[in-house]
Amino acid sequence: MRGVNNSEESKKRTRNAKRILKDIMYPHNIHPALVPGVAIEDQKVKYGVDKPILFVVGGLVVAFVIWGVIAPEQVFDASSAALDWVMRNLGWIFTALATFLMFLLIILAFSKYGKIPLGLDGEKPEFSTVSWAAMLFGAGIGIGIIFFGPFEPLSYYLSPRPG
Repeated sequence: MRGVNNSEESKKRTRNAKRILKDIMYPHNIHPALVPGVAIEDQKVKYGVDKPILFVVGGLVVAFVIWGVIAPEQVFDASSAALDWVMRNLGWIFTALATFLMFLLIILAFSKYGKIPLGLDGEKPEFSTVSWAAMLFGAGIGIGIIFFGPFEPLSYYLSPRPG
C-alpha cells in the first residue's frame, strides 16, 4: 500500500514539475518577444519589477547623489580620475565596440531576422520605411538643435566679441 502512495505522489510531482516547466518555457522554449503573432498583453508570462535589483541599484544611485551633494569637489576629482583612466586605457574599446555593433546591425538587417515585423502577424505597419527614415532624420536634427542651439549665444556670452 505504501509503495502505491509513493508511486502516485511521484507521478503527481512529475506532472506538477512538467506543468511548471511548461509555464516557464512558454512556448516552445522561445523567448516571448520572439514568438510571432503574440502580443505582450496576450502572454501567460507577466513581467514584474525585480525588487532586489531595484533596491540595490536605487540605493547606489541615491548614495552617489548624496555624496555629490555633500562633497562635490571629491566627486569631481574621483570621476575625473576615473574618466581619464578609462579614456587612456580603454578608449580603443569604444571605437571597436561601435564598429562591431555597426557591422552586426547591418548583418542582422539583411538576414532573415531583419524581416521580423514589429507587431502582430498580418498587421499592417503604422509607418512606411520612408516615414521611419524621415522620423529618424527629424530626431537627429531635433537633438542637434537642442544640443547646439544654446552653444552660439552662450559662447558669445562667455567670450564676447571685441568692442
